[in-house]
Amino acid sequence: MTDQQPLPQPAAMQSAPSNGLGMAGFVVSLVGLVMTCGLLCPVGFILSLFGLRKEPRGFAIAGAVIGGIGSIFAAVWGLAIVATFMVAKTAIEENAGPVTTTFALLEASRAIQMEQAERGRLPTAAEGNAAIEELRDGWERPLQYEPSGDAFTVRSAGPDGVFGNADDETQEVR
Repeated sequence: MTDQQPLPQPAAMQSAPSNGLGMAGFVVSLVGLVMTCGLLCPVGFILSLFGLRKEPRGFAIAGAVIGGIGSIFAAVWGLAIVATFMVAKTAIEENAGPVTTTFALLEASRAIQMEQAERGRLPTAAEGNAAIEELRDGWERPLQYEPSGDAFTVRSAGPDGVFGNADDETQEVR
């Protein structure tokens, strides 16, 4: 027998402890902040909070901080978008009457001009008003036709619904 010494055995390598939820929370928070302007950050924040229950906590802490900041950013961004849409909607609603009325007046003028071409003369007040009776202004009220010599006016009563005052909108054709 020979004197053989046993070969030294390599020391067992131990892997460093890991925290999957903490790492996932960090990655989702970081990607959410960089790629989606914070929209995914609440998910990363929640994952990171659960990851804080287990050691090591480094990535979970970083994910919670980034996720929290990104979530706040996304909330502010979302509120700004909602506020912008509300302001735009209000502006559109406030201007819908005048814009719609302008188109209705143009359409009524065209209808009167077609009547004039068919008759060879401007229609009387009764004939012209009958020709445009289906048309409505921006406030869903009828328009009024007023002939005057070679010209005519088509009128909307405006927001107050009363003809003949300062808020009337008109289209004059000569």
